[in-house]
Amino acid sequence: MLLKKAYYYFYYQLYKSTNPSSIFPRSFRASLYLDVLFIFIGFSSLNIYGTFIEPGFNIGDGKWCIILYIAIICVPNYFIFEHKAQWKEIVKEFDKLPKKTNQIGRFIVLGIVALIIASLIFSVYLMDQNAKANHTGPYSKEYIEQEK
Repeated sequence: MLLKKAYYYFYYQLYKSTNPSSIFPRSFRASLYLDVLFIFIGFSSLNIYGTFIEPGFNIGDGKWCIILYIAIICVPNYFIFEHKAQWKEIVKEFDKLPKKTNQIGRFIVLGIVALIIASLIFSVYLMDQNAKANHTGPYSKEYIEQEK
């Protein structure tokens, strides 16, 4: 129950941090941001797995798994937040919290978002360094010759 409430609060903070004037509704953008963050977590996990655990692992080998992963993230979030406008109840519930609590929560959520983005960037960096060291990917002799 606590994890569910934390997830809803994370959504709430993303909702509140979006600009109210846009073509897309705030609820849709908050759901989209949440989906993208989970996709970032998945890709950084795959990059780290490919770097440390199974160096020959290639993300492109499992294109259908990636599509399935994205669907597994997006479909439940739709039913949790968008279906029957359940996001309205979530926003009402957390709007009742004191302003100071929401300010602290906003900093925590922004810190988590920054860590997720930094993790993705770092995992791509590690994957690039691994490719350089093993002469694979864009650093392979075949690729370099093909580019010439």
